[in-house]
Amino acid sequence: MASGYSYHHTQPATLIVSIMTVTIILTVYIVGALGLVGWFVAIVGLEILVVYAFRSLTVALDSQSLSFWFGPGFWRKRVVVTEIDSVAEVRNHWYNGWGIRYFIARGGRRGWLYNVSGFDAVEFKMKSGKYFRIGTDKPSDLARAVRSALQESQPWDLR
Repeated sequence: MASGYSYHHTQPATLIVSIMTVTIILTVYIVGALGLVGWFVAIVGLEILVVYAFRSLTVALDSQSLSFWFGPGFWRKRVVVTEIDSVAEVRNHWYNGWGIRYFIARGGRRGWLYNVSGFDAVEFKMKSGKYFRIGTDKPSDLARAVRSALQESQPWDLR
């Protein structure tokens, strides 16, 4: 666990990286065979950037905030713990896909999904009424850590 965090987990995007690696190899072969050198550099360069950016999803939680980002820090998001209303472990449908996607769930809930692999996720309901999901291979651990942070952030009720 990284210093200063009560929860820190990086999920590798094994399938995305594997598929993109095959795509890069095919692109090299096809574009190279056609002799399109300029396009070759542009297409392969773009594919390598996509693999690099989405190679993993890291989630980190401290007493103040929940942060998550892809790969080396691409698309970094931060949510203040006290703005979270509730969390729930959920399972995404196959058509929700991977990467950064908009989801529509049963009951009309909709929001953004951040995911690199698998279908398990934790859904966050914000006090503003907005929703978002973070895909993870350890949904129970993430949900438990966030619930614990939520309890610790609540002021004492002295009624």
